[in-house]
Amino acid sequence: MPELDSRLQYLQEEGNSLAESGDYKEALQVFFKILQLNPKIASVHEAVSQLHSELDDDDAALQSAARAVSLAPEWPSARLTLAHASRNMGFLDQAAQQLITALVCVSQTYFL
Repeated sequence: MPELDSRLQYLQEEGNSLAESGDYKEALQVFFKILQLNPKIASVHEAVSQLHSELDDDDAALQSAARAVSLAPEWPSARLTLAHASRNMGFLDQAAQQLITALVCVSQTYFL
């Protein structure tokens, strides 16, 4: 995944810190600010998905996770987050497929 410029990196660290302290709504606001500046950062969409899950907004979590996967299809963490969001929505077949794909991504990364 591409490196973030220093301002976006600072904002992402701030969002991560807020999320880790349990301030999910404030963290979401920070991540939304990042996405306004650059909507193509898969790691931010993945973090937004996790925050939506924490806030029990499963539909938004699924949408954000799907966007992360569309931006970084070979990134296992995005696939795992999409699997989690899919499971929460009751899409068990999709969740299983994402888990399998995440394993394939990991095996291609570490065993080739």
